[in-house]
Amino acid sequence: MSRFEKSNSTHGLAYGIDHACGLFVMVWKIPEDEHDRKGLEQFGPDSDDIVVDKDTLFSNLTIEELIDISRQYNLGLTEEELGRLRPTDFL
Repeated sequence: MSRFEKSNSTHGLAYGIDHACGLFVMVWKIPEDEHDRKGLEQFGPDSDDIVVDKDTLFSNLTIEELIDISRQYNLGLTEEELGRLRPTDFL
């Protein structure tokens, strides 16, 4: 399994490859309140703050859709970041 994260001031993004579900992506809203941001750092996003949660097994997520989602939330993945996903992970 591989899992990577990146964020900006309004959204966070996790992406990678899981052996059970394949390629996955999750996008969540970053809370404005500092106390809530600390909770996010400790426990992860609240289910009400998750705006995208897709994978290959259940949502037929493709690499192209992952790239589109990352751009939609101003978290565009670079070639280097996409390169972390090894081609053999897609088999």
